[in-house]
Amino acid sequence: MIEEGFFCLPDIPDSCPFTISRLLTPSGEASASWLIREHDQYGEYPHIYAKVCTSPRRQEDDDGCPEKPAAHKVIVLSDTGCATETLNTKLQRCDADGLNEIYSTPPGEPRRWNLRTFLEYTINPGGQTPYVVITTHCHYDHILGIGKLMKPTPPARARCFSPKTRHMSHEQLSRVTTPTVLTSSHDKSFVTPYANLQRHSLSSSVGLYAPRYAITWAEDLSEVQWHFSDTSKDSDSVAPVSSISTSISISSRITVLHTPGHTPDSMSWYDADLALVCVGDSFYVKETDETRKAPWGPEPPMPTMFDVESDLADLWRSMQRLLHFARARNEELERERECEPEPERNVIERLSDHGMLLRQPNAKREQAWPWRSAPCQSQTGFDYPHPPSDGQGRLPKALFLHARNTTTEHDVDDDDWILVDLVVQGTSSRSASSPPPRVRLAAAHTTVTLDAEAAILSFREFIARILRDEVPKQRAKEGYRGEERWFFDFALQEGGEPEHDIQNGNLRYVHSYSVLAPLQVIELGRRKIPREAWMKLEV
Repeated sequence: MIEEGFFCLPDIPDSCPFTISRLLTPSGEASASWLIREHDQYGEYPHIYAKVCTSPRRQEDDDGCPEKPAAHKVIVLSDTGCATETLNTKLQRCDADGLNEIYSTPPGEPRRWNLRTFLEYTINPGGQTPYVVITTHCHYDHILGIGKLMKPTPPARARCFSPKTRHMSHEQLSRVTTPTVLTSSHDKSFVTPYANLQRHSLSSSVGLYAPRYAITWAEDLSEVQWHFSDTSKDSDSVAPVSSISTSISISSRITVLHTPGHTPDSMSWYDADLALVCVGDSFYVKETDETRKAPWGPEPPMPTMFDVESDLADLWRSMQRLLHFARARNEELERERECEPEPERNVIERLSDHGMLLRQPNAKREQAWPWRSAPCQSQTGFDYPHPPSDGQGRLPKALFLHARNTTTEHDVDDDDWILVDLVVQGTSSRSASSPPPRVRLAAAHTTVTLDAEAAILSFREFIARILRDEVPKQRAKEGYRGEERWFFDFALQEGGEPEHDIQNGNLRYVHSYSVLAPLQVIELGRRKIPREAWMKLEV
């Protein structure tokens, strides 16, 4: 067992297609948030972020003496990945004739690995804590895992799963098996009705159906809280509960921001505990230490990808919003820094661009996978998957379970989520003293903890250079809908990184990006974004 502070994590066996690492706070301390990476068959390697949110409380016995503190919990997930599922078996022995191999599941491990069983094996033992999912956008590699979080409800206990969960006891609430799914309210028609979700999720491009799930609309600049009540002497309770009704509210300290561009429903979020903003698929660097040193082997560089529904003008405005948001948070961190003792300051100063990730101690495991691993595909679009010949979506074969069976009649009521308007603080002048903590940037692929302000400025400059036709490009394979696509990357030219980019700290990531986009998206961006905005930028 590996002691991880809040949890005692077991070793992750080689048969598991997921890895998990803890994220650190700005002061370098272990947090309740985790990065989960998935080894999928499509070569996407999506990031799933998990935060265990707790609201401590005290119960009193009949004599009025306080008992051991109890806690209400909810796990907030950012995206759910590709719904990878593999058998977890090991060769134990052969029969007497030596002809038939006999496999079994190791004790304490699930028979099948998928997102739900992995979470239950690591941060949600027994599956007692409910889930809420923030969908950064609706593409298949970020929503297919929602179906894996659905857990069959025994008929005898069906009465315990009333949609009015705000009137249920905590014991009953912990058995609710349908996750709450938060989706951007910016363009509801992009994901509803289901036919639009199926089309825009790109599930058909890999021959799949998008999962079906109830949507809770997330408004822009809202902080999400989980709210429910303990009720007295509920006949459906598994165990007796107090006769006093107690309202419990759990704050995730996560704020959602509408950032359309990659898709109309793209949504970012900011975690105040981590000083971390996650931008989904809006942009990310090609590769990081996590992709180069993955236990399944080095992953190919991944470009930021756009589809025919992408809009560079919307993305440009979203980057401006993210930049202003990150700068405001940076100034808040600077003001807080002035009140911190010197030892804590030293810890903050030592954090590097990848210093907020506490890698799992057993992460460097052997690259021995007892299941069929994903082919090592180049992620530049030249090997883009095509739909089946009959043009119809199909369910995954082999060890993958049905991704459509995701809706039950016991969906969590939307009223259990309180969306609280967030007031963004104004900015102030910065101190010229020692470096303060900075807002970090994560994404739904490759990127974990870059400096947010520099990452946004660098990608904005990269897009501007594409619009100015200053980035080397190469025509890529057509998209599955027949659209002409181009691949943009400074690595296509010789000579290395220009000196002025190396010296400009705000643009230090500009050569770390690449883009794969339909030509029509680039051309439309040139027309819609004011020419003076991208011809000369002020960093």
